[in-house]
Amino acid sequence: MSLAVTVAEKMNPRQEALAATSGDAERTRRCTLLLDALRQRLGAESVRHIVPVASHWPERSEKLTDQRSEVLNRAPVATRDGDAAWPSAKHVRPRPPLMLPRAEPAEVIALMPDGLPLRLRWRGKLHRIAHAEGPERVAAEWWRTTKDAPTRDYYLVEDRAGHRLWLYREGIPGRETASARWFVHGLFA
Repeated sequence: MSLAVTVAEKMNPRQEALAATSGDAERTRRCTLLLDALRQRLGAESVRHIVPVASHWPERSEKLTDQRSEVLNRAPVATRDGDAAWPSAKHVRPRPPLMLPRAEPAEVIALMPDGLPLRLRWRGKLHRIAHAEGPERVAAEWWRTTKDAPTRDYYLVEDRAGHRLWLYREGIPGRETASARWFVHGLFA
C-alpha cells in the first residue's frame, strides 16, 4: 500500500455554529479535546468518567460509565438521558477524592458515645485527632434494602500529622445500637 499526498493544508477542527448553541461550549470543547488526547495516548478503554446516581449514600452516589457506550457516545461532560444531575457545589458537603472500595473498621475514642472522635486507630496506626468536623447524618435508604440499615454519622477529621480522613460511626448510640462501630470511608489529599 502506498499513499501520496500532493497537497496538505491546515484544517481548523472547530465547528463554530454547533459549539455556540451551548452555554458551556468552550468548557465542553476543552474537555473533549483533553479526553480525546488521553484516549489516543492511553487507549480508549483506559479513559472513563463518572456520572451521578440519585442516592445520598456516598458509595452509591456515582458510578463509572460503561466503556463501550462512552467510547461511542463521546459526551463526557453532558449528562445522558436517565442520568441524575450533579448537585450544585453550594448544596454539597465535602467528599474525599479517594473513597475506599469498602469502608474499613477503625477503633475510635470519643468523649461521649455520640461525641467527636479524639483518637483513631486504623490499619494498626494510632492517629491523634487535632481537628474534627461533623457529624453529617446519613440515614439508610429504606426503600432499597429489606433490612434496617443503621444510620451513619460522618466526620471529617485531621490528625496532628496533617492526615485528613473521612470516617463514620454506624448506628445512633442508645437508639440503634448499644456500642457504635466506626469505619474509615475515605481520604483527603
